[in-house]
Amino acid sequence: MFGKKKDKAVKCKIHPSLGEIKYLGIGWEKTEKAKVTLWSKTYDIPLCFIAKTVEEDVNEKQGVTLERFRNVVNEQKNQIEKLIMECFECDNEENSSHRFIPKEILFSQNGECALFARDADEENYNDIGASIAMFLVPKLMLEYPENCLDYILGGGGFFIKQELYGGSDL
Repeated sequence: MFGKKKDKAVKCKIHPSLGEIKYLGIGWEKTEKAKVTLWSKTYDIPLCFIAKTVEEDVNEKQGVTLERFRNVVNEQKNQIEKLIMECFECDNEENSSHRFIPKEILFSQNGECALFARDADEENYNDIGASIAMFLVPKLMLEYPENCLDYILGGGGFFIKQELYGGSDL
């Protein structure tokens, strides 16, 4: 009954290029959030770099993808907004900026990057089914959140890999 308490201390460290990061069970999250502007609204979004254990560090591919992510958000902003508007079936920017609630950006160990967002108009707002996932790197692509999360975490998803990288024999 009075056994040992689990160590609930958050593991934090300073990464040479990311700054302060903390381990969350699936990976390292930057303490400083990324600022992403869509539809003239700026969102503060957590960035999480997948790592299976606290001993595993952010890898080189994830660092390179972070730089690509920054370029994609700046250079392909209009395409990102258009895809989100189509997904949410919004016909104007005001509706999109109201409904689209970005929650997190995940970086896989293989160098993919995906944005996860919620639809504020959905009844089950916090349910993963009431959300969207959009790969930002290596290319812009919408995917079911469950499939995207499984792929980013290192699960299956050969069909996703084909879509992201093209070709049938990857």
